[in-house]
Amino acid sequence: MDVISKYKILFGKRRVHRTQFKAMSSALPILDCFMVEFRSFHQSESLFNIINLHNLPNKEETHYVTQGMMLARISYEQTFFYQEDAHFYENKECKPDLILPTKDFKEIILEWRKHLQRNLFLEDKNLTLMKNHLDFFYEYKNDIKIYFVKSIQPSYQLSQNLAIFLNNTQPEKLYEIIQYIEMGIETVFESTDSNHQLTLTISKRYSSIQNIYQKEDVYNIFTYQLREILREWLIHIDYGHFGKLRFT
Repeated sequence: MDVISKYKILFGKRRVHRTQFKAMSSALPILDCFMVEFRSFHQSESLFNIINLHNLPNKEETHYVTQGMMLARISYEQTFFYQEDAHFYENKECKPDLILPTKDFKEIILEWRKHLQRNLFLEDKNLTLMKNHLDFFYEYKNDIKIYFVKSIQPSYQLSQNLAIFLNNTQPEKLYEIIQYIEMGIETVFESTDSNHQLTLTISKRYSSIQNIYQKEDVYNIFTYQLREILREWLIHIDYGHFGKLRFT
C-alpha cells in the first residue's frame, strides 16, 4: 500500500489570516504539524537530505528540531516524533508522540516535495472543503455569472446542508456570521430561503446545522472549519465587502 492510502494523506492549501499556504492532512495530526514546518521546496530538500543519510543501518540517529520546537529522531528503521523537543531532552525515557517507519517517512517527504512544486492556486484544493465534500462552481445564465456550492458526495448530509445554506444566504449575512465566530459569540442563524428552513447554531468549538423542514438530525462541524469555508466562499464570489473581513 502506498503512503498516500496508508496514512489517508490529502495535499492542499490552508488559509491563515489572509495568506494561503501549502498544507497536508492525514490520519496523523502530529505528522501534519511537522510537515507544515517545511513549506518551501528548499526546506523540504534539506529534510530529504537528512533522511538520505540513513540509507544504511550503521548511521547514528539524527535529531531534527523544527522552528516550532518539534523533534524528529531519525534512524535507519524508525523515526520518532515529539510535539516538544523538551519532552525528550528532559526525560530520555519519555515515549514519543508518534513513531513511523523511516522508509514511509521518506516516501511522505517525496510526495510533499511534489506537492510543493505544484501551482498553489490552479491545482491545489482547500483541505477543509475536501474533508467536507464541498466544491465551488459557476455558470452563465443569460450572460450573468452565477456562483453556487455543490456537495460532491450527496450521501454526506452535512455537506448537502452546508451547500444549501451557502447557496441561499446573502453574502452580508455570511460576513456577519464570520464576525460572530471571530468574536466568540454563540448564536443562531437561519437561512434566508424559507423553503429549506436551515438553522445554523454557532458555538465556540462546534457548530451545527439542521434542516428543520425535512426534520433531519443535527450535523456538527468544527467552528474553525465553518469559518474557513465561509471565507473561501466569499473569496470565490469576490464579494465587495471581503476587504472588511477581520481575520484572526
